[in-house]
Amino acid sequence: MDDLIFYEVTMQKRNDGAYLVTGNQKHYPIRDFIVTPSEMVEILDKEYRDF
Repeated sequence: MDDLIFYEVTMQKRNDGAYLVTGNQKHYPIRDFIVTPSEMVEILDKEYRDF
């Protein structure tokens, strides 16, 4: 899999709250930190709404 490097980097940075944003979720295991672009927008909206 050519995208394996992105998964590995995300796994190394999970303690920092990293997400893997992809339009190809079927290429990765089902995990709560592997999200689509639209899911990432929702996550960011929730985080920054309080500012």
